Amino acid sequence: GRWYREKTLNLAIAKACKAKLEQYAGVQVYMTRSSDYFVTLGSRVRYAKDRKADIFVALHNNASFSRKMNGVSVYYPNINYNTKVGKEGRNAASYIQKELVSLGIKNNGIHYRNTENGSKYPNKSKSDYYSVIRQSKLGGFPGLIVEHAFVSNSSDCSQFFSSADKLKKLGEADAEGLAKYYGLVEKDTPVLESAQADEDGNVHLQWDAMDEMDGYRVYRRAQGVSSYTKIATIRDESETDYVDKTTKKGTTYYYMIAGYHNGRKKVTYTDASNIVKVTALETLYTPQNLK
Repeated sequence: GRWYREKTLNLAIAKACKAKLEQYAGVQVYMTRSSDYFVTLGSRVRYAKDRKADIFVALHNNASFSRKMNGVSVYYPNINYNTKVGKEGRNAASYIQKELVSLGIKNNGIHYRNTENGSKYPNKSKSDYYSVIRQSKLGGFPGLIVEHAFVSNSSDCSQFFSSADKLKKLGEADAEGLAKYYGLVEKDTPVLESAQADEDGNVHLQWDAMDEMDGYRVYRRAQGVSSYTKIATIRDESETDYVDKTTKKGTTYYYMIAGYHNGRKKVTYTDASNIVKVTALETLYTPQNLK
């Protein structure tokens, strides 16, 4: 047989999660440990609070006396106290859970767990059971515990823990879930800075120039239409604006930009950028100098 040590698995997953998250713009990842040493539960959350964290995520793996137990679940804060943090935590948990389930892990759902010893939040409501979730909420940010799979289940171990690549996939799924929840854009994504309609209803788009691009594609969809259509290809990486003259007045449009690299064999695109919404205005002209 083969031994799986939870602390070793957790660290490998966390390092992969950090590396993936750092591919997104504006993200700073702090690790409570980057090698094999123990950090107390209290000082983990204090460390996050000192760094003004937006979210605290504890990456774990589950174990059970029953060898049959398997699957993934994420624990999030209750909504008894600081409801906003509770709701943020629940939403972030559902995004992470969805990414992990997509790897083929059995879906055990997302959960909150209330105290079992009568401990209370300042408003006298039942506190959260897990220390890191409770302390994070008191610090003003959501705390999550991700239980990726069961180290006590041989199928989970062989499917999800048995190679460095499999552990990397788990960490990257955690990162993808957080990225989707926060609406992060990858660092090599051209960010659409503005979209403005002029008096004739033409929409002027402007985005940030990106390194290593050969050009850009402009996408648009009208409100009520579900998919985007490419409306322009710009074959010059230094050109970072475009005027859309094909709008209908009074219609609301959503725009996205993607950069592309033109390799010898294939064209690769960056992710579509953040979306800017604009309404092509119906302008009423006021007659001047009437007698």
